[in-house]
Amino acid sequence: MKTLKSILFPACYALWPVFLLWLNNIDVVRSASVVRSLVVVGAAALVVSLVLIPIIRQPARRTLALCLFWLFFFSYGLFLWDHRDVNTTLPSQFFFFDYYFLFVYVFTLCCLLVATLGTRRVDLVTHASNIVGSTGVFLLVLTLGQIGFHQVRSAGDDGYAPAQTVVAAKPREAVARLPDIYYIVLDGHGRADVLQEFYGYDSSQFIRELEALGFYVARESTSNYPYTYLSIPSALNLGYVNEAAPDLRSYIRDRRPLMNMMGYSQAYQFLKQYEYTFVTFGSGWSADSNLPTADLHYESPTLLNEFENMLLGNSLMIPFGYRRIQYYLHREGVRYFFDHLADVASIPQPTLTYAHIMVPHPPFVFGSDGEPILPNLPFVFDDVTWRAMLGKTSEAYVNGYRGQVTYVDQVLIQVLRQILASSPQPPVIIIQGDHGPASVFANDHLTVDGVRERFSILNAYYLPNGTTTLELYPTITPVNSFRAIFNTYFGTQLDFLEDKSYIPVTVDSEIGYEMLDVTPYLTPGKEASGTLPIMPSSRR
Repeated sequence: MKTLKSILFPACYALWPVFLLWLNNIDVVRSASVVRSLVVVGAAALVVSLVLIPIIRQPARRTLALCLFWLFFFSYGLFLWDHRDVNTTLPSQFFFFDYYFLFVYVFTLCCLLVATLGTRRVDLVTHASNIVGSTGVFLLVLTLGQIGFHQVRSAGDDGYAPAQTVVAAKPREAVARLPDIYYIVLDGHGRADVLQEFYGYDSSQFIRELEALGFYVARESTSNYPYTYLSIPSALNLGYVNEAAPDLRSYIRDRRPLMNMMGYSQAYQFLKQYEYTFVTFGSGWSADSNLPTADLHYESPTLLNEFENMLLGNSLMIPFGYRRIQYYLHREGVRYFFDHLADVASIPQPTLTYAHIMVPHPPFVFGSDGEPILPNLPFVFDDVTWRAMLGKTSEAYVNGYRGQVTYVDQVLIQVLRQILASSPQPPVIIIQGDHGPASVFANDHLTVDGVRERFSILNAYYLPNGTTTLELYPTITPVNSFRAIFNTYFGTQLDFLEDKSYIPVTVDSEIGYEMLDVTPYLTPGKEASGTLPIMPSSRR
């Protein structure tokens, strides 16, 4: 019984942080993204407990020591970030602060362990281990209960039901060809003129190479939303999410309905009627890795998802070099994407490929020639946070983005040539930025400069033998991308929506979010200066 407790109690302290992190992010992280963390952490807790049995023979001492170790192991990052202001800290200060804090943190842990293992009062240690261990069990059960309650409650929410297709398919024989369709999302890839203006990056050669391959480049295109979790569901569902999701406040805080819109999208349901194979690529974003409708999924076996990065980002592994591993694994995940995207062409059935890749978006891990870069920063994907960690000016962000986008453009052209050469018949390809970069964009202080930078996107189409001059135009936005494809190749007569750009803003603590239409500020030729008005409260 004592041996069982010495394994069970520490296991609770090892698993509890995993479940607690999931509970705190349950509205943005799918359950499937947590499974690998639970398996690895559970196995590690079991192995460590078994290894220490012959080393620390007294079960109570071993139990208390392991409970303290796991508690300290997974809470390091929480204490670290509570004592660090990322908005004012410069890169050179990060590692100094890490190791200063590490010394205090580890010294405290060692003192507790020495007191636990060195005291002669076995009865006191036994009593303490029972109290600490029972507390761990209670915390784990409480957290599991909260997760279960949340899952049961959300399962009955009608907002999670997949929408029915609104586009009817024509008989298959009425469609001359069923081309492979690639929807390639380059996260944060800006438009050519904006990249020249804000980043001093001349992408004219890249644009010319796209056009030489047969792509139509929409040179005045903008995104419909400034955030991935809104823009991708919108594009795949051929419409605006704020019209499909009336409870906007709930949907922005709880992103699972938006993830559901990706898996059961209108594009997927329409093409499924033609027996398309749905192919997805993992990017590290939870929504990409676990789409329930994917028939085939490509993902680097070493790629960490966002939940795993969060968990390890709070752990004691960070100051011992794990940050280097995080950046290395992310870099290899990007390379895996580019190395395997052309493999889809060998699939005999017609395919719909959804391929979202987290470049040129931060973190910046590639130089202009593809050389590896190791940032001296915590591993995060949010570009506003990334810019804040780089310092008070945007120069470092601009330099990092410019190098990474240069590499991405070079390798993308090579991959597109491979896809076109490997395809038995010409495929349909969409290349889009889900939003632009953020060297000056800030959600809490909207300026015309920031909005223009954030909404201006790369948007290119390869529509072989299609009536491109009729379906495509310079200002087309992603909500009309699949409408153009379905009209061109499947004989539908879908009307094009008015091209608009929205940003969610908080207007009232009770009302929550509303959508601010920033389309007028993106009109070509409008002066890029000034501060945007924030939508006033609509309460009466």
